Amino acid sequence: SGLYEGAYRVGPSDSFSSAEIVVALKRERRVVTRAAAHGRLSTPQTPPGVAWVRGGTTYIRSAPESGFILFPAPGTRLLTTARVEGWAKVELTPSLSGWIEEKSLERLPAGTPPPAAVVGTIRAAAAPGSTVISLDLSQQVPYEVEESPDLDRVTLRLYYSAGHTNWVIYDDQDDFLRQVRWEQRGSDVVEVTADLRPGRRLWGYDVSYKERSLRLELRHPPAIAPKPRSALSGRVIIVDPGHSPSSPGAIGPHRTLEMDVNYALAKELEALLSAEGAQPVVTRSSPADEVTLGERMRLAWSRRGDAFVSVHNNALADGENPFDRPHGYSVFFYHPHSLALARATHQAYGRDALLPSEGLRYGNLMVARATQMPSILTESAYLMYPDQEDLLLTPAKRREFARAMLEGLRRFFEAERERQAAAGWPPPPPAPRAKAKTAPGPKQGAAPRTGAARAQPKKNTKRP
Repeated sequence: SGLYEGAYRVGPSDSFSSAEIVVALKRERRVVTRAAAHGRLSTPQTPPGVAWVRGGTTYIRSAPESGFILFPAPGTRLLTTARVEGWAKVELTPSLSGWIEEKSLERLPAGTPPPAAVVGTIRAAAAPGSTVISLDLSQQVPYEVEESPDLDRVTLRLYYSAGHTNWVIYDDQDDFLRQVRWEQRGSDVVEVTADLRPGRRLWGYDVSYKERSLRLELRHPPAIAPKPRSALSGRVIIVDPGHSPSSPGAIGPHRTLEMDVNYALAKELEALLSAEGAQPVVTRSSPADEVTLGERMRLAWSRRGDAFVSVHNNALADGENPFDRPHGYSVFFYHPHSLALARATHQAYGRDALLPSEGLRYGNLMVARATQMPSILTESAYLMYPDQEDLLLTPAKRREFARAMLEGLRRFFEAERERQAAAGWPPPPPAPRAKAKTAPGPKQGAAPRTGAARAQPKKNTKRP
């Protein structure tokens, strides 16, 4: 008696329809008993095909309704190998597969060649506030970007790709990159790595396709205003009051809508930032403004934000015990380049400790996934608790939450100012050139002495 477990992994060459599943129990290599399961098993009969990604936000997941692997851009080609209830299986490499919703794909005709790109010449060019790396790429394929923990290296990984890079061309005016390297990883993955110069760090990045090339823009840290000016002076801070009327968020006991509290908090933060000399940009122009997540991210990048703060308040999921542990504030980040801002903001929330901490958190949230700048999402309080709702509805207490966000931003930019000073960056401007002394002009009535005349040698009037 007892419970026994076993497994059989369906292989790529297996093919069967409504097959019987037989389980055998062995002891000392001898079958003790055998039984058939009630269910039957069929392998997917979908032949491999090619599809391209429609517009909008799309995810390749590790399994249907599971975690994210990649975020393919519209127009990206994918090799599909199976279909299961509205999901398509995508083969990225022979050892890496994922799943994408069928509604996100446009199927190409049978016989379309599988995606296969060739990576050609790589060029690096200096741009205002950034360095742009362009890759000649014959086809739009899925990619991912990996940042090093110290933000001194960026790796671009291209799937369905073969390297044919004979040239890497640098820009004499660029002082951000140290080296660009490429490597063929297996038969169908190319890795392009950008190493930064000593003392330089990545601030964020943007990836886009243009015709037959891929463009990777590496943002430089902004030059922070020197003391005694505020480190926030001149910085463009995107302040994002979470939610909109179509998705108002949590609702408090007094019927308080989270979208309204978020907006009030954001306006408090906007005023505090303006007083510091910053340039805040609020993504919602009024409490009733309807703004999609994609529009918020596009606005942040179009304004070249130096940091992004999405202002939220929390709620518990249905069925969760509200008394199992203390609930309070939390701060979320996603990319390594956002960690320092998230940590500084989380510590600032703990300064006055209006509520207990629920920790600094990695969160796979769309606004926290902003690649172009440090981006965080704050949860100041739980709107569903009456006492915490009162805090959010009291102007003086609400201002304290906004001050915590301000303090986090200030500490983050002050730390960047100190880091730049320690690294000797940005370099001091060149000293002004001393003015050359000019010879006195000719006397009135005298013939002017020209440069040509001065250059002529004196005639030798002495006789030998």
